[in-house]
Amino acid sequence: MLRTEIPLLNAFENAETQGVTVDRAVMKNGRSDPRRMSGFYAYSQACDEIELLMPKRQVIQMPIGWNVSRLEDRCA
Repeated sequence: MLRTEIPLLNAFENAETQGVTVDRAVMKNGRSDPRRMSGFYAYSQACDEIELLMPKRQVIQMPIGWNVSRLEDRCA
């Protein structure tokens, strides 16, 4: 369970209907939703909290001569 609380805002429904993220939501009258940024901030806080809970990635040393980069990035 996370400590961050996501508020129930009309901005989320407006954003879903418009097909945009909540920070770009506008009300039905065409004005930007005044509470949209509080919803965006709450989700940002939840993401930061989840990131802290995730285990750190370990760097794996590749054997000499192995090239695992994308073919497009390799020199000819």
